[in-house]
Amino acid sequence: MTHPTSNGDSSISVALATHNGGAFLGEQLSSLARQTRLPDELVLSDDGSLDDTLAMAKVFAATAPFPVVILENPQKKGYARNFIGAAQRCRGDLIFFADQDDVWRDDKIATIAAVAAASDELALFHDLTVFSGGPEPNIPSYYAHLHGQGFPPAVCFKGCSIALKRGFIERWGWPPEDSQISHDFWIALLSSAFGQRQNVDRVLVEHRIHGRNSSAWIASPGDRVWSFGAPETETALLIDLCLKSWNLGWTEAFLQTAYDRGVPQDPLQAFDLIDRLASAA
Repeated sequence: MTHPTSNGDSSISVALATHNGGAFLGEQLSSLARQTRLPDELVLSDDGSLDDTLAMAKVFAATAPFPVVILENPQKKGYARNFIGAAQRCRGDLIFFADQDDVWRDDKIATIAAVAAASDELALFHDLTVFSGGPEPNIPSYYAHLHGQGFPPAVCFKGCSIALKRGFIERWGWPPEDSQISHDFWIALLSSAFGQRQNVDRVLVEHRIHGRNSSAWIASPGDRVWSFGAPETETALLIDLCLKSWNLGWTEAFLQTAYDRGVPQDPLQAFDLIDRLASAA
């Protein structure tokens, strides 16, 4: 099902998850309003903020140049389910994920929308800067950082770098509610494993690391747990880096969910990887 806009383009939603984000939320919202291609809607899901986050969101919604839907969770969901809840309310053909503490480059939506229109892939990822509040980015290009660490762009699966076509959701849906599997890893692993991912070599987000991020992980070679040689595929590398041996219950739940939804074992080498991780633990 598509949701065309008045000019015939695919419609665009932004899913923004918040929790006590008042310190930086204003900058993120301002960057959304400056987009050269505005979104058709913003769905902001708040997870029990105790600061001024909701007040800021409501002030922005009153004057934003696009519709804003504000969701207030009656019970705290946590980072993973809050993002998924926002995405489930999005109506667009192309869904962008926004962190509450980042700043988007003005041409982010326009750039990715153009790539998506010309691409058959269902998930699009792009480069980003990483900074901690100073005037210059700590990492001007995360893709370049990964290359220097010996990693491919596939290791970048930060949600702020993802745009997702509705066809991906129709094919895979979302992880089970009790799994706490994050939306970004779910998208990255499945899209990488089945050739549904496109990496865009453009820096389009300034990603802020400030010590209170839900996920501030920056990949490094020391994150590998493989003791028997480097993984042969990008899929295996993602599993090696992110589905750790001390968290095999989470790992197995993820892979079982994928298998139950029709993923054959060979492309993911899923349960073989589980066994190898368990034996290496």
